[in-house]
Amino acid sequence: KQDGLVLDSGASLSLLTESAAARLGVTKIPDAVASAMGLHNTEFPLHFGLAKTLEVGGVTLTNVPFGILA
Repeated sequence: KQDGLVLDSGASLSLLTESAAARLGVTKIPDAVASAMGLHNTEFPLHFGLAKTLEVGGVTLTNVPFGILA
């Protein structure tokens, strides 16, 4: 099964789960961790990573940043 991916071109940062980041080859940036607030004031860690290259609609992007959710 191949999972789809939706990118929001107007977002400040696109988010991926850890498993999606691993499948896409997104490399976590060591020590680049923040916290984010979810529903009901639940705080969770947010790691940051980079995709060296990402092809979207026939266009190749380089060094694409992502937030990575556990």
